[in-house]
Formats: sequence, C-alpha cells, structure tokens
Amino acid sequence: MGGRYGNKGGILSRFLIDDSSLCFVNCHLAAGQHAVRARNADAAGMLEQQFLFPAAGEHLAFVGGGDGSMVLDHEIVFINGDMNYRIAQRRDAITAAVRANEHESLFAHDQLLKEIRYNRACRFRFFTEGPIAFAPTYKYDRRSDVYDTSEKRRAPAWCDRVLWRSCVPSRVKQLHYQRYEVNVSDHRPISAAFNITVKRTRHEIREKKKAEVQMQWTGLQEKLLMEAREFCINSCRI
Repeated sequence: MGGRYGNKGGILSRFLIDDSSLCFVNCHLAAGQHAVRARNADAAGMLEQQFLFPAAGEHLAFVGGGDGSMVLDHEIVFINGDMNYRIAQRRDAITAAVRANEHESLFAHDQLLKEIRYNRACRFRFFTEGPIAFAPTYKYDRRSDVYDTSEKRRAPAWCDRVLWRSCVPSRVKQLHYQRYEVNVSDHRPISAAFNITVKRTRHEIREKKKAEVQMQWTGLQEKLLMEAREFCINSCRI
C-alpha cells in the first residue's frame, strides 16, 4: 500500500478435533540472504505472542498448562510458507549441485537446518521437517525453469518449507513432501500431506478418577498436617 506497510507476517488458525488441538501458521518471514536473525525474530514473534486466540480456560486439548491463547499451547502445530531461509553457499556451487541432483550436499549450508541444529534460541528447534527430496524452490525467472538471471542473480534456496511440532511425535506421520512445476511465480509451490492421530477422552471415567484422587489427596493432606503439628509440639517441648 504505497510502501507504507510491509508484506511480511503470518496468518494463524486453530481448531479442536475431539480432545486434540491443532494450530496452523502460514507465514512470510523477512527476506534477504543475510537476514537470518530477522527471520528468527519473526518466527519467535508469531510463536510466542500472547493472546493471539481467545483463552479457552481449562481444556484437555491444550498442553503445557496453556489455555489456547498462544500458538504453542496446541498439541499439534504446523508452520509453513515462504520462510525465506537461504543456502549459505556460492550461487555457482548451488546450481552445479542442483544440476547434478546432489541436493544433500547443500543441506549443510541451509540456514534453517543450521539454525535448528546449532542455535539454541531458534524457536524451530522443537519442530520437525520431512526429508527434502526436491530442488530449491526459489528464485526462478517467471515462466521459465531457469534460476534468477536478473542483475541480482539470487542464489537458489529452499525458501518454501513445511514444519510441524507434536507433543506426541508418533501422532503425526508425513505422507509426502514435494514441489510442483508451476512456473507462474518466481517460486515453485510445494505441499505436504499428513496422517494425524487425535485423542478422545472418556470424560465420565476421568471425572470419577479425578474425584478419587482428590479424596485421597485430601486425606493425605490431613495426615501430613497432623504429623507436622505433632512435630512442632514435640520440638517446642524439647
């Protein structure tokens, strides 16, 4: 809008299935070959900002004592989009590896993978990404299969990613992670598909067990208080 507003940010949505909570974050992080810190800050702002959603109070669908008002309160979180992390390597070396179909040789230079592995402050450290088996998706000349030939000659990169986090890792199984050869943009689109296992609580049994535990805890409290009282009385006599 006339240069007044930036085009980076994210759109968040969430819903409950039975007693499991899912949150989806579609994002566009800071651009630039060397803007790793800015990208990390963008991600932290979205993942850690409070009161993004209305608080749901005590609910079995949320984790970590959360009430659903933050992204990471949810059992399963997907984050995807143009994350803009680049490959910290010379353009010629990257294109040569792509032509030779040696994508794995570039993983050691991928900024996102490096941040996840070495940066303890990176908010993506507890997220998972499936194996990348496709060529970098950015940046192409539009309507062509040729990487950027403009004056900037940007180095190819896996800017477009899909990551997820599950409080129980076995509940999320990735079915595919792939790119598509649609050339209307300077990016190649990608997709990922998943099987997700959600939980359903038998509330009547839970409430019964909860009442039993509360009763036992009340009895234990009374016993401990009595023992503490007797200890204090005996200590005073000594």
